Amino acid sequence: MRFPLLSVLLLVLSAALPAAAPDAHAQSAEQRWQATTSGGAVVVARVPAGWRPGDPLVVVNRGYSLDVDDDPGLGPLVDLQLRQGFAVAASGYRTRGWAPYVALDDNALLLEAFETRFGRAGPVYAVGGSMGGLISLRMGEDRRFRGRIAGVYALCPPADGARAWDSGFDLRMVYDATCAGVGGGELLTGSPPIDWAMDLSDIPRTLDLNGDSSAALRTAARVTQCLGVTLPPFLRTSSQRGRLAQVQALTGIRDERFLLTNLAYATFGLGELVRAADKAAGTNPFDNRWTRYASALPTADAAASTIDARVRRVAADRFTRQRLLEVSNAQGFGAAPVLSLHTSGDELVPAWHQRQLRARYRAPAGGDTPTLVSAIVTEAERSHCAFSRAELETGWNALRQWVADGRRPTVAELRQRCLATGAAAGECRIDPVASTDAALPAVPAPLQPRRPATAVSRSGIWFDPTRDGEGFVIEELDRTLEPTENPFPQRVVVYWYTYAAGAAGGGAQRWFSGLGLAQGDGFVVDELIEVTGGRFLAATPVRRARIGRLEVVFEEAAGNTDPLAVTARLRYAGAPGEGSGELALRRLLASRDGTSSAARETSAVGDPRAGARGSIYAFDGIDGQGIVLQEQVRGGVPTRVLTVFGFDAAGAPLWLSAAGGVAVDGRLVFDGVLATRGARFDAFDPAAVQRIPWGRIELEVADCEVVGFRWRANDPTLGEGRIGATRAVPAAAGAARTGCGAL
Repeated sequence: MRFPLLSVLLLVLSAALPAAAPDAHAQSAEQRWQATTSGGAVVVARVPAGWRPGDPLVVVNRGYSLDVDDDPGLGPLVDLQLRQGFAVAASGYRTRGWAPYVALDDNALLLEAFETRFGRAGPVYAVGGSMGGLISLRMGEDRRFRGRIAGVYALCPPADGARAWDSGFDLRMVYDATCAGVGGGELLTGSPPIDWAMDLSDIPRTLDLNGDSSAALRTAARVTQCLGVTLPPFLRTSSQRGRLAQVQALTGIRDERFLLTNLAYATFGLGELVRAADKAAGTNPFDNRWTRYASALPTADAAASTIDARVRRVAADRFTRQRLLEVSNAQGFGAAPVLSLHTSGDELVPAWHQRQLRARYRAPAGGDTPTLVSAIVTEAERSHCAFSRAELETGWNALRQWVADGRRPTVAELRQRCLATGAAAGECRIDPVASTDAALPAVPAPLQPRRPATAVSRSGIWFDPTRDGEGFVIEELDRTLEPTENPFPQRVVVYWYTYAAGAAGGGAQRWFSGLGLAQGDGFVVDELIEVTGGRFLAATPVRRARIGRLEVVFEEAAGNTDPLAVTARLRYAGAPGEGSGELALRRLLASRDGTSSAARETSAVGDPRAGARGSIYAFDGIDGQGIVLQEQVRGGVPTRVLTVFGFDAAGAPLWLSAAGGVAVDGRLVFDGVLATRGARFDAFDPAAVQRIPWGRIELEVADCEVVGFRWRANDPTLGEGRIGATRAVPAAAGAARTGCGAL
């Protein structure tokens, strides 16, 4: 899914590409290279003879391992890729277990180290299977690789990685409830209060329950005691058969080999994820308070089941949950072609992950996106990522051609290409029929959204009561943010109006902005940006610098319909010297009667000001300055709040605020516009805030849009004048406009 707004929003910083390396001679012979990055990960590469700077590079991402990889492999296609002129490189990652928390950092350092040694690569292809497939997808979306990734080859990726871990957690909860009271059948535990997660010191270096570690032997014995799954069927007791049938029915895992593998993830893998300092760090990212496990059963069986009364219920730490979602899910906004293959019988990363991948790379209006080809390989025996050599090469070569000529292949064409290689039909199982949306499995019921949805928008003005005198404007761009982990990307613009840090800042104003992405019950702004260098309404070049990130989680009762009752917590982490902290936010104003931008703009509500409120406007011909107009109607009475962001005549950051906005002859008139100063970002004292009368602002409105900005400032250096304005966030198609000129 493309995000065209990235090019027009005033707040967006385009990441700079690395400087080109000095010219180097072509490699006279193949070179094998190994190094350790500054992050501590081992990286390797093979560079073919004749490779020059500007030639293509494949970055291979490995699958899941509980051991730290100090000898990363280069994948099954390395020899083919070398013959085709690609250099091939891989990072071992600095962590074991669920590596997406650090993998993109390690791959950025891999690319830096490779290009220092061999020169700047040309097109970069991200390739991987299983967890490596997800990491490859995330590389295609990440700002650090913006403009570098030419194609992504993702094999059986857990595109919805957070829900993959949810399934492991659900298996653990179902197993514990089913096997409670079965002497010797309980899975290994860890330290309270999250004792269902093993301690790091007890987790082995392999997931194999047939291994010789103490944890593996003890776990295998306990699973056998409860479910009998490692015994021949004729040796299992009727109780073991009944418990096994219940666990399989509730989790949808039919293959007993896959059940053992998933149980290993649900004990060893889950414990590593929850306990590791570079992941959840001892906090809980899982929440099953609203999960109804019996919904996975046939209706009659569900009515009789007592599983939901017996399963342990836990609540997630919302920031921990949000972080798991952020690193573990494909977000759907990569621009490079993506080709993904999936085996049909996979019960570790089931094929419903392809459904999630398609949803995230599909326009909200439906239809295929030109950036994704998703194909199912039909198999007679269940496997995880067991592709034939012919299938692997077909997918890779099809991706290369797609990147070269821009023609997106169909699944039927993939099958024909595979057969054209001379491979037997059994080695070319790419199935156009099984690849249709209708044939893909649905997400299992217990993994459906866990929390009742609410229609309450988060757009509006927010503040921390202990920091009265600063504030946040939050504006949803796509739809109302929902706590249901909607598969479509949902974007949010944030403006933070605050003050300089330190006594040397003199209480001067400062403002930050960012484009955020919804994650569960909140959103994350990974690039919080400061714009500097402008002059008041002058066409002066500005500078943009990333100064940190912020995370917001919303807190409300399920089914809440009062937007002002929503609260939020915000965590920020600044660049060196900026500090970090957490704020408790309250709602000052909820725009548009609590509906989102898209909902309001496409509604049939006959409000002549509907298109003008809750919107971000840019000044014509001016970069880095603009306005945000928010409006809330309660009891039929509108409250309008205007915020202006920009610079004063000397180039210092300036933000202005005004409330009221009286409608007069096609204008919204704001008297009593205020500027502020006096507070410190890092030692905020509300009593230090000085509210300074600035002047008067009028917004000219025509056909639902703000089209002009007039000002009369008290400061003679700013004087008075007019400038045109244009909506930076285009109104949705079909927005009601009748009568808008009557303001």
